[in-house]
Amino acid sequence: MSRRRVVAVVGGAVVLLVALSVLVPGSPTRAFVRGAVHAQCHTWVGDEGDRSLAVYGDSISHADSEPRFGFHGRRSWYSALVCSDRFTDGGNAAVPGETSAEVLARLAADAPQVDVLVVQAGTNDLRLGVPTEETVANLREAVRLAQEAAGTVVLTTVQPWHDTDATELNDAVRRLAAEADVELVDFAGVLGDRRLTRDGVHPLPAGAHELARLVAEATT
Repeated sequence: MSRRRVVAVVGGAVVLLVALSVLVPGSPTRAFVRGAVHAQCHTWVGDEGDRSLAVYGDSISHADSEPRFGFHGRRSWYSALVCSDRFTDGGNAAVPGETSAEVLARLAADAPQVDVLVVQAGTNDLRLGVPTEETVANLREAVRLAQEAAGTVVLTTVQPWHDTDATELNDAVRRLAAEADVELVDFAGVLGDRRLTRDGVHPLPAGAHELARLVAEATT
């Protein structure tokens, strides 16, 4: 067999193996392809905004914001803002499943310094049956710390977990935002539209873009 034919056969085998590896769960090539297919933007493309943005929250804000091979996902309102060049990436510190107490603890430990900081928490409190008074106390302290960390602070309303009622909590959140003189963004008003979520709680791309629009308007 000629050298050229050997190279062609070996090259073809490598390409075939790489293509087949896309079918293997957890493989790097599968992650890359999924990231590319669902990419909203690339971390290495575009100009950075003038202000840094950070968020402390739960899975509603985390979504698929963690870049895979440099690709941001399409279900993250945070990524939508960073990728739009409105803000620099100050850090998406949202962690799926966290309660307001856990969000508060991380915010206190991190002591970030950014231009805009969004506090988004409470859905998992409702899921776990945390008393409203306890959630509000955690959010109040988180807002206080956020005001020390950022020039602009945004507090969001709470999207209820399945079969829970967030009315009392959101009334308290609105009062807290007014008392603390911080921006309020109605996440629950967007996520209450089932067409904008994948499960009644977590945003689809259209929902993420609507949340991003509201945060952008509140911080302009």
